[in-house]
Amino acid sequence: MAEKILTEEPIKLPADYILQDPVPEGPGVPAALIYKLDSRLAAAELLCFAGPEERSLPFSSELSIIEAVRRRTKGTRTALIEVGRGMTRTGMTYSYSITKHEYYIKSDAFLCMEYTLDMNIDFPDLNWFINGSFLEEGNSVDRDTEIMQSIARDRFGNADRAREAWRRDPYDPELREGLLMCYSERAEFDQNYPDHPLSKVRELVRFITRNN
Repeated sequence: MAEKILTEEPIKLPADYILQDPVPEGPGVPAALIYKLDSRLAAAELLCFAGPEERSLPFSSELSIIEAVRRRTKGTRTALIEVGRGMTRTGMTYSYSITKHEYYIKSDAFLCMEYTLDMNIDFPDLNWFINGSFLEEGNSVDRDTEIMQSIARDRFGNADRAREAWRRDPYDPELREGLLMCYSERAEFDQNYPDHPLSKVRELVRFITRNN
């Protein structure tokens, strides 16, 4: 039997996401399209494929998405950053989650963050999956340092109060343990750090919903 290879691109992506050689279907692996983005502070790879509804994020509510992400990441050092749902410009239902986890660059002995996008679009006859990995590169950590300094001075008055408010889960104020979202990762700061990997994730979500 000939291997199945995707040749069509059902989702319109920004022009700077470059299509790579497709991944053929294999045992337990769907045929997929791979895109890569290299920017000054972020390296991203997208894996796009059709999959079964039972593996998709829920479309019904943001609460159901949060619950699904909590189940998927239970027992791992993963922080929830953002979830969302809605309709694309052409009327297709979508849902997404953004999470982060730490990764260690052995060559530089440096701890960085990887932001992960899980997005589903409900086509009439299938679910389309967009899984993205966005890695910190260069001086992307300057976002944390600069915002910590500014909020300590302008928003909270001193460093102790700023540190206390720094780590929070965006959907559960009682959650204080493990890896958590940082104050600097709020969407309000993206415009000042457009090349940061988290800014790139949110930019991609906006593009997909507005152009498909």
